[in-house]
Amino acid sequence: MAHPACGIRKWLAAMSFFQASSVEDAVKAKVNAPKSAFIAGGQSLVPRLRRSGHSFSSFIDLSRIEALLGMRTEGEWLDVGAAVTHRELADSDAVRRRAPGLAALAGGLGDPQVRNRGTLGGAVAERDPRSDWAAALLAVDAQLITNRRQLGAEEYFAGAGLAPDELLCRVRLRCARTGAYAKLPAQASRQAIVGVYVARFEGTAPRVAVTGAFARPQRVAALEQALAQTFAPEAVADDAFAGLEVVADAVAGAAYREAMLRVFARRAVAACMQQ
Repeated sequence: MAHPACGIRKWLAAMSFFQASSVEDAVKAKVNAPKSAFIAGGQSLVPRLRRSGHSFSSFIDLSRIEALLGMRTEGEWLDVGAAVTHRELADSDAVRRRAPGLAALAGGLGDPQVRNRGTLGGAVAERDPRSDWAAALLAVDAQLITNRRQLGAEEYFAGAGLAPDELLCRVRLRCARTGAYAKLPAQASRQAIVGVYVARFEGTAPRVAVTGAFARPQRVAALEQALAQTFAPEAVADDAFAGLEVVADAVAGAAYREAMLRVFARRAVAACMQQ
């Protein structure tokens, strides 16, 4: 009997690839081929293939579209192209200086191949409930800019995501005074069993966002209020996550996740205090 990999290789050999030169070019190609998929770094390809049952007819390469590249600062905002890699974010002097928590998060993602090839846009477009970037985007009040609209991170992760012919072009990240991410990774996948991002801004209450523990990434308002009163690890009370619907799966039970949320929230707060 043929090895399953043989079937995948044959399927890939029959695929067509289109090199898009502009956002308009890419969207037009997607409209003309509804079963096609956008691709840049390709690090989310295998999970997508597993979910889709090999239903893609072609790939649309976004990696050379100039509008999706580069980073720039605009006041308190960091504007990042969707095709910017995690490694570029981690190594950027501007990001390290203006948003050290985001640089540290990008530098700790996955393995070297994921960091070198994977893109911010690809990670965000997946809308994975265990995504490290999801917690960061919620915590820094990020704005997502597509070819059709601009929407906030909370609206994006709570909603239905992007339309089939909608392309994420840029991500605007608010630069926090201090910010830190702490997570408990799964041993094999290194995805977050729980992950907590804490961000502090001038003149406003801290923002706290969690990934891995709920059906979707979300902020924790009660903990934000507690930290606004006393910004210290001990402000993360034993009941800080009580009443929230923590998920259970084959990796970890709900009680364990809730206990780890307290641990890693305290670590994220402590890391903020050291910046």
